[in-house]
Amino acid sequence: PHEAQTTTLRSIRWQVGNTGRVTPVAEFDPVALAGACVRQASLHNVANIGRLTDGAGSRQDACILVSRRNDVIPYVEAMISQESMADDLEAPHECPECRTVLTMNGEYLCCPNDTDCPAQTVGAMRRWIKKVGVLHFGDAMLSAVVDAGMVTTIPDLYRLDPVKVGALDM
Repeated sequence: PHEAQTTTLRSIRWQVGNTGRVTPVAEFDPVALAGACVRQASLHNVANIGRLTDGAGSRQDACILVSRRNDVIPYVEAMISQESMADDLEAPHECPECRTVLTMNGEYLCCPNDTDCPAQTVGAMRRWIKKVGVLHFGDAMLSAVVDAGMVTTIPDLYRLDPVKVGALDM
């Protein structure tokens, strides 16, 4: 069995992945598990939230049971109580990054805007950089050039001015 502790769910953050999949991430009061301080855990998909709550919906300030599976991966095992809780935490209807109406693909929420969603654009660039083996171009640099408006598509990576990139604050 995994070491587990109870804690208080504070919020669910909806994060957009490289492929447009919108994943709920539980943010909770810190707990010490297997030598690490854990503050968040992926809830994987909307269906998993339903499994945890038996369809009753998740709520802010709920008591949850958290573990680290294989002493590595933070995991919300169960919703313990939902007494005296604040507002229901609902799944978004729009992409948190680009405001496009989300669609369901099986049990996953997805952003169908694969051309103009910033999270998907950065994800595609990250995959490209890794695929072609560019060295010393990590997430911080990628975020900096995207935030500076120097890059919006993969071909823009080939047109970067090294002097301007070097002047960025990372």
